[in-house]
Amino acid sequence: MPILDWIDIGKVAAERDEELQNYFYDAGISKQIVDNPNIFLMLGRKGAGKTAVFLHLSRKPDIFNENDIVLSLSLTNYSWNAHGLLKRDEKADSLSYRDSWRFVILVESLNGLSNYFEEKGERPPTEIRDAMKLLEKLFAKPVPTWTDILGEKLYKLSTLRLPSGGLSPEAELSLDGGEITFEDVRGNASLRNSLSHNMDSLTNYLETKLYAGIQNKRIFILFDRLDEAWDSTSLDVCKHINIGLIQASDYISQKFEGKLRPVAFLREDIFETLSINDKNKLKEDCGSLLKWDRESLQKMLLYRLNYFARRYGIEEITDLNDLFDRKEIRNRATPVSYINRCTFMRPRDVICFYKKIIDNMKDEKLALEAELPDSEDYKKICLTEVLYSDVIYSAEASFSDWLKDELKDEWETQKPEINIYLNTITNMGKTLITKEELKTNLEQTMGQIDPATIREIMSFLFEVSVIGFKVGGSNIWRFKSTMPSQGFNEADIYRVNFGLTKSLGLTETYQAEQ
Repeated sequence: MPILDWIDIGKVAAERDEELQNYFYDAGISKQIVDNPNIFLMLGRKGAGKTAVFLHLSRKPDIFNENDIVLSLSLTNYSWNAHGLLKRDEKADSLSYRDSWRFVILVESLNGLSNYFEEKGERPPTEIRDAMKLLEKLFAKPVPTWTDILGEKLYKLSTLRLPSGGLSPEAELSLDGGEITFEDVRGNASLRNSLSHNMDSLTNYLETKLYAGIQNKRIFILFDRLDEAWDSTSLDVCKHINIGLIQASDYISQKFEGKLRPVAFLREDIFETLSINDKNKLKEDCGSLLKWDRESLQKMLLYRLNYFARRYGIEEITDLNDLFDRKEIRNRATPVSYINRCTFMRPRDVICFYKKIIDNMKDEKLALEAELPDSEDYKKICLTEVLYSDVIYSAEASFSDWLKDELKDEWETQKPEINIYLNTITNMGKTLITKEELKTNLEQTMGQIDPATIREIMSFLFEVSVIGFKVGGSNIWRFKSTMPSQGFNEADIYRVNFGLTKSLGLTETYQAEQ
C-alpha cells in the first residue's frame, strides 16, 4: 500500500490525542511512580511527555492494584488567584500554602474513597462516614470536587463559628448568611485569617478521620498543568502555591506511609526555580525524572506508527530508517540520526518533526496533482511505499521555527534574557562560536559583562541545549539533550544546536561527525 495512504504518528499534544491510550509508551516510568511509595514528584522538561503519563495513569492501567483509587486534577483554567487567598500570613513563605493543599488532598481523597465504597455497594468505615457528613454540612450533598468548592463555597468558611466542643458530624455549625466573594476576602484581613484558621481545624479533623479509615486502600491523587498560570503576571503566587503542593505531598506521603499518594507533574525548569530546602535531595529521593534516549524515542515512535500500520494490514516496522528511501543522507547520517540531532530528544519534538515530514510529502503530492497530474513524479509519489529522504530537508526549516518557539515559551517567563541571547546568536550568523565572541556581541545590548556572568550565560545555554561542545579528542558534539549527565565545560569552540540553525538564520561553518 502507498505509504501516504496509511502513515500517521498521532497528535503532538497528548491532551488532544483521543488515540493516545492505544499507543502509549513511557519506558516504564508509570510503573516506577506507582511502585515506589516515596515518589510524589514527576519531573520532566516541557515536551517530555508528562501529560501523556498523567492521562495514562488517570485511566488506571493494570499496573495498579484492583483496590487502588486513582483521582486526577488537571489544573487547566484553575483559579490560582483564588487559591492565593488561602495563604497563612503568620507562617513562613515556605509553608504558607502547604496546609491549603493538605485540605485539597484530603477533601478529594475522602470524596474518592466514599465513591469507591458506594460503587462497590459497601458501607464505608465509620471515620469516612463522619468526615463526609461534616463536608456535606459545610458544602453540599454530594460533596463537590475541589475545583467546585474553591470560590464562594470555600469563602463562606471565613464566617464559620467552630463549636466549643470541637468538630464532629453532629456538631452544630453556624455559617453567616449572605454571599462571600473573592473581593470580600481579598480586601479583609480578618476574613482571610478566619478562613485560614477554620481550614486548619477542618484539615486536622479530616486528616485524623482519613488516616483511621483508609484501611488497606491506596489512594493516588495526580496533579497536572501546574504551569498553567506560569507567566510574568502570576509568577510569584504560582511559585509559592507550587512549593506548597510539593511540601504538602511530602508531608502526606510520609504521614500516610504510602497509602495516600499525591503526585505532582511539574516542569523540571519550574522546579529548579523554586526555593525549597534540600531541593536536590528531594529531587533524588522523591522525584521521578522523565527523560529519553535514542532507543526509547524510537520505541515510542514505533508504537505509534505500528498502531496505524496494523489498521491497514501493513507489516510491522522494526526500524524507523526503513520508512525512508535512502539509508544514508547528508554527511552519511541515517535519516533517524539526522532527525534526532535536530531535536532536544523529547517526544514532542520527534513527533512534530515526523508529522512535518509526512505533511510536507502530502503537500508535494497535492502540488503535483494540481500542476503535473500526468507526470512520472506524480505517479511515483502516489505509489511509493517509503518516504522521500529529501523531504526531511524540506520539513527542517518549519520544524526549526517550531523548536525555537518552544524554547522561548519554556523559558521566557523565568529567563526573559533568552530572547537577547538568541537574537545575539542570530546576529553572529554562524553555527560555531566562542565565549569571547558571544560576550562581545552581548555587551552591545547588555552592557559590560564580567567573567562570572558570561560563564553563567554559557552554562545556561548549555543546560537548555542551545549550545554544545566537544570533550578531549572526540568528534561528537555534546548537548545536554543527548547527554543528560554531562556538566558544563569551558571549551574553545561551542556549537549551536543543529535544530536551531535554520530558525536563527545561521551559516553552517562545517559539519562535525556524528
